Amino acid sequence: MISFAVGAPDPALLPGELVAALAADVVAEHGMSVLQYGATRGFPPLLDQAQILLRERAITGAAGRTHIATGGSGALHSACMALLEPGSVVLAETPTYGPAVKVFRSHGAVVYGVESDADGILPEALAATLARQRVAMVYLLPTFQNPTGRTMPTARREQIAEVVLRHGVTVVEDDVYADLRYQGDPLPAFWSFAPHSTVYITSLSKTVAPALRTGIAVLPEYLLEQVLAMKQGIDMQTSTFNQAIAAGFLRSAAGAAHVARVVENYGAKLAALTAALRRHMPSGFSWTEPEGGMFVWVEGPAAVRWRPTSPVKDSMPVRIRCHG
Repeated sequence: MISFAVGAPDPALLPGELVAALAADVVAEHGMSVLQYGATRGFPPLLDQAQILLRERAITGAAGRTHIATGGSGALHSACMALLEPGSVVLAETPTYGPAVKVFRSHGAVVYGVESDADGILPEALAATLARQRVAMVYLLPTFQNPTGRTMPTARREQIAEVVLRHGVTVVEDDVYADLRYQGDPLPAFWSFAPHSTVYITSLSKTVAPALRTGIAVLPEYLLEQVLAMKQGIDMQTSTFNQAIAAGFLRSAAGAAHVARVVENYGAKLAALTAALRRHMPSGFSWTEPEGGMFVWVEGPAAVRWRPTSPVKDSMPVRIRCHG
């Protein structure tokens, strides 16, 4: 059985030999300091490498507001601790990433879905919801969205930025799939349109290895000190050793070659999947054909039985499985 339930990297593409070599290199370069406690904000060489990665996504001037988290999920938890309390309202596009909804609810938040189309969350629907009630956070996956695979065009990003800036609400941009682009041109991160109101989160889990638990977050100034204080109380810091390996990966030619290999392989998998859908799907079904990421969203006729899981309150199901 091939499971489509989780967006995890292909085990055959995990860079075991490269990570092992980098582990030896970082001990030789930094000595025992990489096995010691480190700064809560992050390992300085990785913070430097992160700026190069961020600039490729139109995120500039963010060095002082960047920190290294324990995976993208760790960054999300930290943002939630700073922004949410029991009864807080979180808005998310429909459908959205189910585990994130569980995170929001674990902090006592109420999660509402906002109507979306093929380009992402609708500006007028978001504005209407923000006008009706106080909202603590808007959660977005603008690039290769989980689970639909859709990407929010630049014009829509500008429109959503105008709405959130007008209403003074914080956006959390989950951008962990950005490097998995198989065709088309990269788009600037949503952050670039609302840099002082956006928590930007990305991760090396999809391109290097999930077990490194290395996430990168850029925080608004009003959240940075609070998030770092909370992180220090939770886990003190993300593993210095893992951060040193990640820094070595990002600055190495071998690391860049590995990412290119991953993109080539996943691009071929996506092409094979969409070709199979065109060949085998019965009439009445439609699906997204994304330019990157890990997800294709299939919709079928109403006559087909659906089983929703992890629903967002007052929204479409987060994930849909088809039986037929």
